[in-house]
Amino acid sequence: MTVAHFLHASVDMPRIPLIRTAEHPYHVTARTNNKEAFPIPLVGCWKIFEKLLAEVSGEKNLVIHAFVLMPNHFHMLVSTPRKNLDEGLHYLMTKSSKRINFCAERINRLYGGRYRWCLVNSEEYYANALRYVFQNPLRSRLAIKVQEYPWSSLVQRSPWIRNCESHNGYIPESNAQRSLWLNKIYGDDSAEFIRKALRRQIYKHPRSKSSKRQIPNLIQPL
Repeated sequence: MTVAHFLHASVDMPRIPLIRTAEHPYHVTARTNNKEAFPIPLVGCWKIFEKLLAEVSGEKNLVIHAFVLMPNHFHMLVSTPRKNLDEGLHYLMTKSSKRINFCAERINRLYGGRYRWCLVNSEEYYANALRYVFQNPLRSRLAIKVQEYPWSSLVQRSPWIRNCESHNGYIPESNAQRSLWLNKIYGDDSAEFIRKALRRQIYKHPRSKSSKRQIPNLIQPL
């Protein structure tokens, strides 16, 4: 196959069909074009996303569990009672692109591509994904504690957020215990396992190359 044929085949490759469900939440992430920083300060980006997330929550009936805005991407945990993740994310990304570009007085492409999604189909995996999302600023050295990073639904407590509840003992019920739990840092290996698990269509921990067995659970019941 020539380079031209390969590029043509890559462009025409169909996208993996969305797994539609109202039963389990999704992890969703999208990154800016060329991994560049958002063209306006994050305080302005947050105000735009805050309004849009309120709109998709009300108009599209998306249930947003967590949202973290990073300098060049965002992470979200979201449920879809109408099984319409594609509709909600198309609205969010199209509108945010237009509004952020308008504020920046530019017409360039904002996002580098489509959003990535991963179905999180167990309470154990949900707890892993939730803490991973909120710890993004810690891994990027933008904060020491999750509560210190301002562009997070954990801090902003917007009315459209369905705050993390206790899930069969995986997430602490009291605010004090939950705070300690959210700030309990994953080791580098564990964070990498979760990152790889969230890149699949359905959350699944990778297998150990040495033993060919699945790695132990990263979060155990409390």
